[in-house]
Formats: sequence, C-alpha cells, structure tokens
Amino acid sequence: MSRRFVLGSGILFLVLLAVVLWTRPGREPARSEPLFTLKHRVPDTLTVAYGPDTTVLVPGGEAGWRVIAPVRYPADGVAVDALLKRLAPLPTAERRFPLLPENLDVYGLRYPQAMIRAAYRDSVEPDTLWIGTFTMNQTYDYVRGAGSPWVGLLDGRIARTYFLKSTHDLRRTRLLPFPVARAVRLVLAGEGGAPRLEAVRDPDGRWRLTLPYPGPGDSREILDYLTSLNHMHVREFLREHMDRPERYGLTRPRRKVTVVTEGGDRFVAVLGKNIPGRDEVYARVDEAPQLLHLRTISAFLHH
Repeated sequence: MSRRFVLGSGILFLVLLAVVLWTRPGREPARSEPLFTLKHRVPDTLTVAYGPDTTVLVPGGEAGWRVIAPVRYPADGVAVDALLKRLAPLPTAERRFPLLPENLDVYGLRYPQAMIRAAYRDSVEPDTLWIGTFTMNQTYDYVRGAGSPWVGLLDGRIARTYFLKSTHDLRRTRLLPFPVARAVRLVLAGEGGAPRLEAVRDPDGRWRLTLPYPGPGDSREILDYLTSLNHMHVREFLREHMDRPERYGLTRPRRKVTVVTEGGDRFVAVLGKNIPGRDEVYARVDEAPQLLHLRTISAFLHH
C-alpha cells in the first residue's frame, strides 16, 4: 500500500469525521448564537416562577401588561418590558457546558430557582428558560433553555435585576402612575367626598384655582404636589379583597385625590386610617379592589 494512498485515506477520514462532528445533533452552538431567544417579541402569556410565587401576566391595560394570577392587578409595565428585552436574545458568557444527568445538581437545574415561560397562541411551542444555581463566586447563574442540551452562564447581575421577580415586583407599585406633564385637572376632597380644592391647567400651561375660590394658582406648588403624588409607592398589598372597608377608614376616606390628564384619563386614590405607630396609611385606587399600605406624603394629607 503506497504512502500516497495512506495519506489520502487519512485526509478523507479526517474530513468525514469533521463533517459528522459538525452536523451531529447536540453540537455546541457557535459563540455568536444566543443560548435563548423568543419566537415572538410579545408573548400572549408570560409566566414567571420565582421562589414561592408563580406570576402569570398577559398583554393589556394602561401599562401594557396585567397580572392575572395569583391576583388580578395592573402590572409594572417597565419591569415586564425590561425582562422581555433582556430575555431575547439572552446575553450569556462565553463558556457553555453540556447538560449531563449527573450535573443537574451542580447547575441547580434539578430544582431550579426560577422559570420564565413565554407562551403563544395557535399551538406555537412555548419558550421556557430555567435559571439554576449561581457559581461559587456568585458572579454567574447557570441557565438553560427548555430542550437545549447546553447550559450557559448568565451574568448574575442580569438575573437578579431583571429575571428573579416575585409577584410584588411585577405588580404596579406606583399608586397613581399618571404622566405629570399631561395632568390638566386636580381635585382634592375631604372626608365625605366634598371637594376642597380644584385646580385646572390653562392651554398655556398655567394653573388656576376654581375651588375654594377662583383665581390664579401657584403652578410651581401644584406641579411639586403632582410630582409627589406620582412618586407615591405601595409598601404592601395587604388584602386582595376588602370585606369591611369601614375598618380601614375607606368608607368615608380622610382624603381623596383625582387627577385628570389630557384625553380624559382619570386616576383616583383614597386614603383611610393611619396604621398605628407609623407614618403610613391604608389606601386603595378606584381601578382595583385591593387594600394597599403606603407611606404617606404630608402634602397629600394637609392640602
């Protein structure tokens, strides 16, 4: 057998081996390929399971998303949109590892700490991401897309900032999420619901009082007050349904505020009794029946 024939056979064998290794199922993806992505930019249902919470969200509502389980409440649209933006495509570290049964516990994927699932209509297969444990130095988290034979390393800051979210994190916590620049009317009512102050914005941007007397308003003070309202956040969702609202001072609230924006959108909140020993009160908003607990702003009570 000639040396040329042996050399040719060896080269042919190496070429065939390279082709087999390249085309066989489960080969490691190129580094430029994302480890995880979404079939559609906006899923029809988004499920985030983290710790004891499993939160189900659907598109809709003023913020773009609504929580439908385990409660029904407007979602934090900024948090949901940021999650989806980071999810697709998922930026993973260079190193990837084959998923072997004996390494499930090493990666924390036998009992993952979190799961994110984007589901679609028309029998389209959902996209599911599993987030396992973190590395020894806590710099990365192990992640895997459902059906993928590979485990990737995700920057731990991304996981904690965008993906590891409880139901409270994904609910809207701003009490009155109106755009301050678009507010055109402000009404403050006292106990019994009688308006005590009303201010309207002129087309030129100046604020005028109609109650308790007609005349020019202090535009700077009104804008500061609206900004304060806009930044009030719910501290805790105490109850999903109030059986006896009078217990919390919400039958005859001590203060009610209404903000109307350009286009006629109305944002209404009421404050009830103080929580004993705290500068905090019970509250609710018109669009949802939940009992809220928030830190008060003195201007809210004393105007």
